[in-house]
Amino acid sequence: MYKFLLIIMLLGYQINLGQSDKKFMISIPTAEKEAEYVWSLIEEISFYEKNGYALSLPYHPLIDSLVIKSKNKQLVEEDYVNLLFLMKEKVYKKSDYELSQNEVLSNLVDLQKMLKRIKKENWSWSFKEFERYEIKLTLYGPGGSYNPDEGSILLFTTKEGTYKNYSASVPTLIHEIVHLGIEESIVGKYELSHWTKERIVDKIVVNMFGDELPEYKIQSMGNQEIDQYLMSLGDLGKLDQVLESYLNLKN
Repeated sequence: MYKFLLIIMLLGYQINLGQSDKKFMISIPTAEKEAEYVWSLIEEISFYEKNGYALSLPYHPLIDSLVIKSKNKQLVEEDYVNLLFLMKEKVYKKSDYELSQNEVLSNLVDLQKMLKRIKKENWSWSFKEFERYEIKLTLYGPGGSYNPDEGSILLFTTKEGTYKNYSASVPTLIHEIVHLGIEESIVGKYELSHWTKERIVDKIVVNMFGDELPEYKIQSMGNQEIDQYLMSLGDLGKLDQVLESYLNLKN
């Protein structure tokens, strides 16, 4: 099974690189890559439901049946074969991603400015900036996710070129860029819980870019206990010290 999935993953990475600049690359996935991602979502459906995430999945009776099988731990290799056939023959269209590709491209200048502003901050902790970020488009999933090993962002979009909770891509993209920046020096170092991590990311985005992104939405499920420690840009500058104090009080 794992050898089979590895072959599919390699096929999926033969992507159309689309538009890009020196800092960001925008990728449209293949049908194989989307099938692999949908499969991973279905496999982890219990996690997403437990944490209150609303997943976007292809509309088809096969998907409904696979979700039920996943919850009952009954998925088998044949199920993946059926999903792959469905995606390739009935669901996937490359043109479904083009509106989003163009929208992201039009906002790269603003994204660059935000990233430069973060890097100018004289913080006592290290925000990791990647040499290049790859923005991978998808029609499925919870909204956005990131890979800290490669500096990539998986961005949910619709055929109409809109995004989960937003009409533009920038709020989600800057959210994921912050995730990538704090994963090693903050999240990993202090072994933060999922919702504490999410709250810190939200507070960083709002404190730094609230004026530019008035539509940005703070997730209601985040750990609100941390709010009183992250009230200003000054608090962000000493985030490592703030977390040490917070965690000592918790213990």
